[in-house]
Order: sequence, then C-alpha cells, then structure tokens
Amino acid sequence: MIVRVFGRLFLQGLSVWQPSYKTGFQKEISVFRREKFLKKFGVDFGYEPRFTSNVNSWTRFAVGKDVEELCLEFHSAVYRLNADEFYELPQLLYANSRFKELRFSLCWVTPKGNVAWNSLNKLSIGYVELSEDVIERILAGSPVLEFLELHHCKGFIRFVVTNSCVKKLILRDFSCTSDYNEYRLEIPAPYLVSMEISDGLERCCRFMDVSSLVDAVFNYNLVLFDEDRAVDYERIQNMVVGLLASLAHVKNLTLGRYYNDLGLISES
Repeated sequence: MIVRVFGRLFLQGLSVWQPSYKTGFQKEISVFRREKFLKKFGVDFGYEPRFTSNVNSWTRFAVGKDVEELCLEFHSAVYRLNADEFYELPQLLYANSRFKELRFSLCWVTPKGNVAWNSLNKLSIGYVELSEDVIERILAGSPVLEFLELHHCKGFIRFVVTNSCVKKLILRDFSCTSDYNEYRLEIPAPYLVSMEISDGLERCCRFMDVSSLVDAVFNYNLVLFDEDRAVDYERIQNMVVGLLASLAHVKNLTLGRYYNDLGLISES
C-alpha cells in the first residue's frame, strides 16, 4: 500500500487538492487507518506553521504503519522563512529501523540524541541549515546509507563522508553562512564512487580524499564577490585548477560550461 501527497493528498490514485488540508487530508488518511502496513507516505505542499499539528499527526500515522519511504517536501511562496516557520522533524523519526528512503525539504533536522536509521538506503535533505554535528550524527546512524543528496543547504564548511557504504553524493546550490574569509568546502570522502555538484556554489570544493571516485559531474557556477572581481576571478581559477588536479584519477569526469568560461578547458 502506498500513500503519497503531491500538492495534494494522493492516496492509491485518489487525490484531494490543497485548499482544505485539515479536513480533506485527514478524511482521506482515515480510509487507510485499518491497514497494518504502508510502504510509502509523502506530503508535498506549501507549508505554513498553522499546519504543524496536522503534519505531526501524519508523521505519527506513517510511523505507526511502518512506512519504508517517508517524504516531507514542503515549499513556500517566500523562500527565506523565519526559523519558527520551518517544520521541525519530530524526535520519533530519528530512531526508526523501518525507513529505507527519506526526503525532507524545508524541515529542521535537529536530533537531540543519536540517529538510528539502520535500514536507510537513500536520504535527501533540502532548503535548510545543517550543522556539521548533525551531519555527523546522520552518517553515524545510517550504517547502510548508499545515496545522499543535499540541496539548497548551508551551515557547514566541512563535509566528512567516511561511511564505506555511501557510494553516491549529490550537492546542489550550497551556500555559506560564515564570512567569506574561508572559501573552501572540504569533502573527505574516501569511499565515494559517484559525485554530482551542480547549480550555484558559494565555495570552491576541496577534495581531501576521493580515491575511490569513478564518476564525477561538476556543473555549477561559483559566486563572484563584488569587492574586486578581477582578483576574485583569478582566485577562483587557481582553486579550480587545484580541484581538477585532485580529480585526475577519476575515470569519467564531466565539466559544465562554467569551466570553459574560466578558460580552463578548450573546446575541440
């Protein structure tokens, strides 16, 4: 059995559109309360703080049905919401051995204790600030995680992926919260096989150990600051040269047009 919400409640082919979350969603979910097991449960809609109690109820429902795939993908007409306008994941979600795939967007990920996602294989987190401590807890508590995606995230400058099981990493639209004196996003990831970094990036990446990397896609634009664009441009060129040198062993390396614009590669 699959329960899915996409801008609406989507239950086994039935849909209830957004205007009445409280009544429509709850009415449709109630149809499945007698089911002992649900494989998937997902919500995707414009979240507002007034829906917190409803989402809490749905997550309890999902956990009670032993879902394997849980998606809480929220969006808003205003991107830069205040902290109290994000949905905070309930603590009960951080200790669940049934989860195999999790997708969170515009959700505060703040485990107060250890994370125990012992069966988790895929994880995607977006539009939120993540501390290095939280990332460390997630990776430590996900012993079989193979696929990790972070998009539109910020809050960290060192991203350590030492889990031997994590094989694919996707980073999209990373931004920084500290000052611009430190420009590098450091990524030690000795067991990664595949990596993709795309869209905007406010930092150049420094790969400290990616010895197992076979496939890499870099299709992002580094942000130029306005203080002295000529100096900044030269700085970015130097960093990208170092980046490419650290990836010389990668068998399949795909570079976006940005690298050609920097004059680092030539068109044949």
